[in-house]
Amino acid sequence: MTIFDNDFLPLLFDFLDRQAPWYPLSDDDLSILWGNAINSEKQQVGQDIHVVEKLSADQISQYRNAMKKAAVNSIKALFDNLSINTVEDRCIMVEWLLSESDASNEAVDGSKNKGRKNPQFYYDDIRSDDSRIGIFQSYPIKVTFATHLMAIKGVPEPLQPEVYPVGTLVMSVQAVKHVLLCYKTGELVESQGRCRTSRETIGRIMRWSLPTTKRS
Repeated sequence: MTIFDNDFLPLLFDFLDRQAPWYPLSDDDLSILWGNAINSEKQQVGQDIHVVEKLSADQISQYRNAMKKAAVNSIKALFDNLSINTVEDRCIMVEWLLSESDASNEAVDGSKNKGRKNPQFYYDDIRSDDSRIGIFQSYPIKVTFATHLMAIKGVPEPLQPEVYPVGTLVMSVQAVKHVLLCYKTGELVESQGRCRTSRETIGRIMRWSLPTTKRS
């Protein structure tokens, strides 16, 4: 299992990082990734692929659950840091974080996004003039996204593509929104489903992330 855990899984999560959210892995995808992990040609890995497919499905499920757990912990930490301790105060904060604003917003590349409505929880800072900066850089989103960075830390440098991690960014935003919705009553009410994000919102996140989320 050393090759699977140490070599294959980082490649798998790095690959998913660059796809649309909830991308369905194909046998060809797995064959190529497994071949890269064991340094073999695609035709030499066919006998292993069914085992790899089953193990991969389990690991992807655990990976997504880890992102959800990180989102839960980040929201709890946010409440603690702001001394938001009562059900009523949590209700008010969650409602505000999920609310959208028409205020002038600043994208991650410094450009203005006037007239676009975005939830408050997207932003790292809201200034006294009600402008927003640091889109997709709020504390909960960064903590949730860090789960992915830990998962891909074993990817060899030559195999790290110069592609933006938009898929994982979208999933991080979805995870944080899901947890906030679970907190709408002021208490954490677990939901087994995943947060649904409109295609328009996903497309917007993917477009806005392109200038600045490239792996260094």
